[in-house]
Amino acid sequence: MEKTNFFHKLGEKIKYAFTKEGAKKNGKRIISYKGFGLIVTIGILLGLYGFFAPNFFNWVSFTDILNNNGVYAVLAVGIMLVLLTGGIDISIASTLAVSACATSELVKLLPNVHPILWVLIALIIGGACGFINGILIGKLKIAPMIATLGTMFAYRGLAYVITGGDWIDSESFTEAFRKISNSLFLGVSSLTWIAILIIILAAIFLMLTK
Repeated sequence: MEKTNFFHKLGEKIKYAFTKEGAKKNGKRIISYKGFGLIVTIGILLGLYGFFAPNFFNWVSFTDILNNNGVYAVLAVGIMLVLLTGGIDISIASTLAVSACATSELVKLLPNVHPILWVLIALIIGGACGFINGILIGKLKIAPMIATLGTMFAYRGLAYVITGGDWIDSESFTEAFRKISNSLFLGVSSLTWIAILIIILAAIFLMLTK
């Protein structure tokens, strides 16, 4: 029943957005948005790029931008949700680093394990880092800025210890593991499609919650 109400409510909101009243209301909301000026500025800059470098606006350039920024898009969604609740997390990049470094070392040690398991392990490691941040902030009442500043250096140091300061070479991974992020669909990497899915899910979550 709850699932039915969820999709019904979502359908009603989407339908309303395409009505004349809904479009007008959403238009006013967009213009009054405090980041609207920034969006317009970015649009002007993109226009200038396209004018002085016509090759900027082509499919190859577009897919290159998407493929190179899929990870940052996922991180942006996470930090956005934190900022919306009035918090801040400056350890997010270090959390990514320690998750990636730990998982990459495990992949090299156990190359025959199914790659999906490594994805789950990376999520667990990242979740554990977030759990530590939550304990520091929620239970110990340390200010988010101070708590995540400390864990940022701690996680970064842990990542360095795990790799011994060496570069991570993707060629040392199995082909199946590399395909998680390198496989292409419509010229766009699977990592980008994952990022797009996460953005859509986050948007739906925010639409249906207060």
